[in-house]
Amino acid sequence: MSIFLSRIDQLFNSLEHFWEYKRTERTAANVLIIAFLGTLALIELRRQGLLPDELAAIVPSNHYFAINVAFSMLLGLEVIGLVFSIPNSVAVSIGKQFELSNGVSQLRLCCCHCCCPACPYCSAIL
Repeated sequence: MSIFLSRIDQLFNSLEHFWEYKRTERTAANVLIIAFLGTLALIELRRQGLLPDELAAIVPSNHYFAINVAFSMLLGLEVIGLVFSIPNSVAVSIGKQFELSNGVSQLRLCCCHCCCPACPYCSAIL
């Protein structure tokens, strides 16, 4: 059993080292930027009528959706960071939890203005 746990510990430590590496952080930031701009470009192409009908049917028409995508991805990254910070320091973990709760509340504020045609808030601004 201790061999199994030591291998799990080695795996966790190598994943944590990879996650906190500066190149990984830059790559994650670049992916967030590209996802935001790509989603924004798709939404604008749909609004201008330049997308094929099949693709336009699944792409939302509201720009708030691009913000929602970026925030959702950022929250996912923060959750992974929280998982890696829990074994190291309680204070850092609590700080990450505050960041996450703040991000979730901001996402909820933004999410009311996404592209849900059934939502009374969203259909009012579409």
